[in-house]
Amino acid sequence: MISTKKFITSFFSSLFFSCSALCISFFPFQSAFSEDISDNLLYFCNAKKSEISIDLAEQSRTVTKPDFIKKTINWAKLLQLGPEKNGGGQPLKTGSKIAVRQYGMIQIRTESGFVNDNPQGESGAWDFPVIELRVAEKTVLQRTALDTCSANDKRANIYFGTCPGNWAQSIETKMLADGRVEVEVKRKFDDSDGQTKGTRETQMITD
Repeated sequence: MISTKKFITSFFSSLFFSCSALCISFFPFQSAFSEDISDNLLYFCNAKKSEISIDLAEQSRTVTKPDFIKKTINWAKLLQLGPEKNGGGQPLKTGSKIAVRQYGMIQIRTESGFVNDNPQGESGAWDFPVIELRVAEKTVLQRTALDTCSANDKRANIYFGTCPGNWAQSIETKMLADGRVEVEVKRKFDDSDGQTKGTRETQMITD
């Protein structure tokens, strides 16, 4: 006859492993690099000067910028789901709609990005806003994910784009005195040694 103590130990041990399997099934792996970005991306614009400012560090509603108008866009709602479903009955991601907004010379194209179409797969819960900048139908900033990335994240590097070149923490345009527009991109990433680094890049836009 099994003692009461052994029975209780066996019961809770079985319960623990059952719960572990259940948690793995319903709480998919979340990328360590997601910034937990709000569905409503906040940014600033000045159409007269063709200037915009998008910064993940400035997502508080209390942030203001002189001469800029505060705007938001719900990038998460742009995500498109298909009829096919995973084993848990959740629809798979198929792509994104594109929201287009024009501020002076600068056209902002916003999408919803992801690195796994299965929401229950590896990094499946990781979605992020994607920004592309155009001037007169010319792409001046390629599709860039607003999030931190890792050089060792093979899935993200293959599925979306190489880290850090396709990822950014902030995107800003400035009108210069000579009429040209400068695009500045700041990136934050973990290199192949796991060290967090940052870069700043600029380019000039001419008519």
